[in-house]
Amino acid sequence: MQKVYNLADGDLQHSYDVLKRYGNMSSPTILFVLKEMLEECRLNNTRASCNYLVLHSGPDSRWKHSPPAMRKFDKRSYQPELLDKDDIPFADIRQNMKELNTINTLLGGHAITLKGIKKLLQGSDKKQPLHICEIGCGGGDNLQAIYRWCSKNNIAVKFTGIDIKITCIEFAAEQYPELPAEWIASDYADVDFKNDKPDIIFNSLFCHHFPEAKILHILHWMQMNSRHWLFHQRSSPALDGVLFY
Repeated sequence: MQKVYNLADGDLQHSYDVLKRYGNMSSPTILFVLKEMLEECRLNNTRASCNYLVLHSGPDSRWKHSPPAMRKFDKRSYQPELLDKDDIPFADIRQNMKELNTINTLLGGHAITLKGIKKLLQGSDKKQPLHICEIGCGGGDNLQAIYRWCSKNNIAVKFTGIDIKITCIEFAAEQYPELPAEWIASDYADVDFKNDKPDIIFNSLFCHHFPEAKILHILHWMQMNSRHWLFHQRSSPALDGVLFY
């Protein structure tokens, strides 16, 4: 887009600053960029003459229809995401998952998840095979990124990918047939690992789909079903980055 409109780096400074500070936050990213723009206008006392072209795409880009409290960035919106609807055509879901992989590759989503995995593996016996599980695995691109890193570092690993949407599970299995993975179409809470609990259970950009009480249940379930859990959520500066146990 920068090349198409012949823009200098300075013309996109607000976008670069937000991405550097918070990373890719999916749809809410545009709200943080807009806040930076408006703050610049306020400081320069030029709000009346501030003109910007804002282009954005995301699974729930409905900021202009959000309530005033949401536009102040200090309250969470509980509107369901468009992508969570049951009537989304599979072709659209497929395209969305491909684009998410590109975004997470280029803007650091996979890198942050790998950072947490590496932290958890410090001091561990890497000769022992690992079992890593992702809940809300979508198209499986996170697990593929971890698999590449493990292969590069001679770490034996197997995966479990869990997603409530059968279309996502089918897409993941089709995309990554070489992955040593079991793909499960189910609500995470209904999965019984029996005697094969994962070493690590993680989710990435997943919990913003749920209210706070449900998030607490998710974290408790992860803790009870693994040796370590990893929580990666970039829905706000307070949650930016990785929490692990």
